[in-house]
Amino acid sequence: MGVTFVSCASYDIAERESQTLDAINAKATLIYRGRNSSGDLLGEPNLLRWNGKGYVPGDIQSGAELDEKGYLKKDYGVQVALYTDILEQLGVASTRTPFIFNIEGDEITYDPDAYRVSATLGQTGTYTQRWPRTHAM
Repeated sequence: MGVTFVSCASYDIAERESQTLDAINAKATLIYRGRNSSGDLLGEPNLLRWNGKGYVPGDIQSGAELDEKGYLKKDYGVQVALYTDILEQLGVASTRTPFIFNIEGDEITYDPDAYRVSATLGQTGTYTQRWPRTHAM
């Protein structure tokens, strides 16, 4: 299955943000290694995926996405939440559930409002974890 995408990876930092914005305005299906900002927030998500309503940020991680207790690693959660906030401020976010691709190629979605992690684990099914909002990340 081929996926058409726009890569901003080859542009220098000064050009990467304008190229990302051009790709967003063109409603590119997938944007790789973009850069966006709003106010004093700056993000460089690995992926921005168009879902027909707006963009969902994603990140590719080479390590395990969950900590030893089975929760999304704090650094990963903060990172994708930042990308989501920027997209919301730009008016192009479609959802507050960014995603992470882990080293096995599984897609892990993260809901920062509910502190919920859901994963589609290749051929093995789906995993969802939810904990109270009082849980310390």
